[in-house]
Parts: sequence; C-alpha cells; structure tokens
Amino acid sequence: MKLIICLKKTGMSLNEMKNILQLPIKEKLSSVPELKRTLLQNYKEKVISKIHDLQRIVDFIDAKLEKDETLFRPQ
Repeated sequence: MKLIICLKKTGMSLNEMKNILQLPIKEKLSSVPELKRTLLQNYKEKVISKIHDLQRIVDFIDAKLEKDETLFRPQ
C-alpha cells in the first residue's frame, strides 16, 4: 500500500501503476530487471525533473517577495 500511495503522490497515472503492480514486486529488484532499470529509473528521472520545475517556481516566488514586485508585468 505504501508503494501505491507514494506513486500516486508523485502524479503517476493509474495505468502506469498497473504496469508496475503487475510485476512480481515481492521479488528483489535485481530479479526483475525491467522494473529496476526501465520503470523505476525512468520514473525517478521524471520525479527529479518535477522537483527542479517546482524549485524554479519557488525561486520565482521568492524573488517577487524579496523585491516586492507585482505578480504580472504591465502590458
């Protein structure tokens, strides 16, 4: 259940979760190379990318707060 909650919180679709949960997840990762190398590694890279995107948003908000700027540029 912890795996499902983790995957859901990171935005994984139900179809993607289904692909992972159909694999023999009670086995060690080394015994299911497609899980370790393909699915989990690719998913880890997507999560890291999202973290970087979110950090850029936090940096943008911090800059606005520090400089007391308007949220939008006047046109």
